[in-house]
Amino acid sequence: MASMTPEDLRDEASVAEAAAGKLAPGPDRDWLLAKAEALRHEADRLERRLTTRARLLRPDERDHPDR
Repeated sequence: MASMTPEDLRDEASVAEAAAGKLAPGPDRDWLLAKAEALRHEADRLERRLTTRARLLRPDERDHPDR
């Protein structure tokens, strides 16, 4: 399976929400809405993780003002 970016996950969540909007209330609609929420949560988690990793890999200019 290919890696997904936070944007990809949010796009998938939007597709799930759009599909849920076409369904009558019921278990299938509830499942799609829960899936969309889970995808958005995963996108946020991945984005925080990537931001933290980038921050750790980037030299801190406060510690190295001559760079």
